[in-house]
Amino acid sequence: MAQYLDEIDKKYWLMVHPYDTVGNVGPADISVCCPICHEGGSWMRKHRLHLYIKSSYDNAAVKCFNCEYSTNLYGYLKENHPNEFSLYVNEKRGAGLKTLKSIFKNKDNDHYPDQEKGMDEIPIFDTGLNFDQKPAQKIDIQNDNINDGHEEKALTKDEIMSFSSGLDFGAPSVSSTQPPKAPKTPINDEGLFLVTEPPGFTDMPSGPGGPSGYIENRGIEVQSDWRYSPKGNKIKFNGASQTLSEYIIIPLKKGDLWYGFQALAWKEKRFFVYMVTGNSGYKAWNFYDVDKEKPVYITESIYDALSSGLDNVIAQLGANLGDDRIQELKEPIFCLDNQRCDQKAHEETLKYLQRGYKCFIWPEGSEKFKDTNDLRKLKVPYEKIANMIKNNIYQGMMGILKLKMIRV
Repeated sequence: MAQYLDEIDKKYWLMVHPYDTVGNVGPADISVCCPICHEGGSWMRKHRLHLYIKSSYDNAAVKCFNCEYSTNLYGYLKENHPNEFSLYVNEKRGAGLKTLKSIFKNKDNDHYPDQEKGMDEIPIFDTGLNFDQKPAQKIDIQNDNINDGHEEKALTKDEIMSFSSGLDFGAPSVSSTQPPKAPKTPINDEGLFLVTEPPGFTDMPSGPGGPSGYIENRGIEVQSDWRYSPKGNKIKFNGASQTLSEYIIIPLKKGDLWYGFQALAWKEKRFFVYMVTGNSGYKAWNFYDVDKEKPVYITESIYDALSSGLDNVIAQLGANLGDDRIQELKEPIFCLDNQRCDQKAHEETLKYLQRGYKCFIWPEGSEKFKDTNDLRKLKVPYEKIANMIKNNIYQGMMGILKLKMIRV
């Protein structure tokens, strides 16, 4: 019977849950915010979905102690994170084969010569989780320094959360038309790995009842470089078939090349961010299309950025923008969700103010709006939204005092 969570299980549990939704991380129990029930309306304030194991268990269990959702990690990933599910199954299978191989190698060769030879011939499955060009590298998300040591050890929470999805865009599409293949080796542009547009996506369908109509109902316009992944569409990355069914595909680009993309479901609240291997520190939209010498406004989501009415704007896609990226901006201005109704936005804005950055603080009377996209849904003009932001930017002690006067 196991007493501690399996390291592969821990890695995938933390990989599929954003850093700011993770609660306690222990050797036998990791809690996160429950995406099934949203904790009865207290989303991101409580951590009631647990991956845990007891000494009487053979395998880890998944359970929400609010909505009573219950399964195992295999079922949870298959149901909620199909893209990571295939990688998880392959890695678990590979780990099992390595263990079995080790058992035979530890036997006396005089007694088990045939078994040892046979186990050497068993293939070890590649999960595709190659985070760089060198093996066994450990990534420090604080400064992106890489340790080239080959010592194997249990991954820390921060190391796990710095991983990209591990999905490489180099494999061909499985569609019958077989579009041109992307380069097998991504182009290295000063540490940023770039690929041509991944094959298998289509143009955004038009019409009021489809994804384009959904975008228009949010008060924003479909961008010319957005793509679509149709119903049942399967893309093959790193030898593993991934299904992206009915997703809006928003590329993360430098020039005409991609360094990742965000897949946004339009029929339900679900999204994934896929980065080309090696690009975990570049999770931001529009970063290479702004003038970094001018004020750059930073929102949480792409929809918020497009709703802001601002030109020089980027989106940090739910994750904290890395310090290396922030330092590239002469004047970053953080425009997060409404601090008057969102505890997490309140905490994050305070953090940036204490570090000396400029921040937008939502004005009094805006409590019923979560973000700028809520304003655009009500057809509030872009100019009014932009002026509201520019007229409520604070810095230093004035901003800290202003924010602390708000009670969420």
